[in-house]
Amino acid sequence: MSDLKAMVLVMIMLTSVLAGCTSSDTTGLEQQIIDLQESNDNLTAELESLEDNINLMNSISLELQESLSSANDTLNSINIQLSLKEESISNLTSQRDSLQNELDEAIESNSSTISSLESQLELLNLQITELSSEISGLNDQLESKEDEVTTLTNSLDALSDSVSKLTYQIFTDTQGCSLDNPTPKM
Repeated sequence: MSDLKAMVLVMIMLTSVLAGCTSSDTTGLEQQIIDLQESNDNLTAELESLEDNINLMNSISLELQESLSSANDTLNSINIQLSLKEESISNLTSQRDSLQNELDEAIESNSSTISSLESQLELLNLQITELSSEISGLNDQLESKEDEVTTLTNSLDALSDSVSKLTYQIFTDTQGCSLDNPTPKM
C-alpha cells in the first residue's frame, strides 16, 4: 500500500515537472493533481477496508478450522465407542449362544440348572438390547457430526473463495491504472 502511495506521488511530481516544461498554463494540471490525490485517497481507504475484511475472514476461517477439528475429534471418539459397543455385542452374542446351547442340554438332565441359565439368558438379552439402543444413539450422533463436518467444510470453502475474490479485486483495482486516464476506482 505504501509502495502505491509512493508511486502515485512520484507520478504526480513528474507530471507536474513535465507539465511546466511544455506549457505555462498549469490550471488544468493543478486540477488533475487534486483529482489524482482524491482518487489516491479513495483507493487507499478502499484498500484499508478490504484488508480489514480479509483479516476478519481469516479470523473466521481459523475459528471454523478449530470447530472442524473439534468436530472431527468428537467423530473419532464416537467411532471408537461404536466399535467397542459392537465388539461387546459380538462377545455377548457368543456368550448367549453358548448359554443357549448349555440350556438346551440341561433341559434334558437338570431342571434346577434350567432356571439359572434362563435368568442368565434374560440378563444377556437385556444387555444386548441396551447396547443396541446405545449403538442407535451413537449412530444418530455420528450422522449429526458428519453433517456438522460437511457444513463446516462448506463454510470454510466459501470463505476461502471470498478471500480469493477480495485478493483478486485488490490486485485488479491497483494494477494497470493509467494516470492519464484513471478508472472510476482511481
